[in-house]
Amino acid sequence: MTMAETVTLTLWHAEAPAPRDLELPDNVPWDVLAPIVLDKLSWPAPIDELAVVEHTLENEDVVVRPGLTLAAAGAQTGMSFQLRSRVLSERRRPMHGVAGPHLRNALGEVFRLQPGLNLVGRGVAGEAHTLAIDLARLDRDQSVSRRHARLQIDAAGVFVEDEGSQHGTWVNGRRLRPGVAQTLRPRDRLQFGDVGLRFEPGA
Repeated sequence: MTMAETVTLTLWHAEAPAPRDLELPDNVPWDVLAPIVLDKLSWPAPIDELAVVEHTLENEDVVVRPGLTLAAAGAQTGMSFQLRSRVLSERRRPMHGVAGPHLRNALGEVFRLQPGLNLVGRGVAGEAHTLAIDLARLDRDQSVSRRHARLQIDAAGVFVEDEGSQHGTWVNGRRLRPGVAQTLRPRDRLQFGDVGLRFEPGA
């Protein structure tokens, strides 16, 4: 298993007082990393709970878009980027609340969680379907392991645990140690391989 590399970038924002240097992992998809960066730097972002907000990093040569990692986009230490955020008004989230705990992707697609054990992974045609959440359709680069992680829901709360996956399970930008359960809180950002989702406790 390869360790994550980091790059140090100079970031600036149209509504921020000054550029900031930040060391970032180069193998985390930007749509997962962007909200963490905005929060860490206390930079503003459009607020619209019903719309999808897209964040990009841009300079003259490189554009880092959602779904790309910094490494895949070609970002290197020493580069400067403007962080841009825009509301995608054509992509509206469902207005009704979803009952019960669930995961949601950036387009508002919902993955419901059931009480007890919920296995997350990449389903394979012809095999018995044992996954509660099959991410094969969202996983273009097969970064999700067949049995990637487990989510456990019981009276004590909701917990996520990596199952020894190749590309890791991440919560709010931090990689979990395999076999060590992490408590989930509302709006925690999860990443299974390259697939980013957000945890919601439900209405």
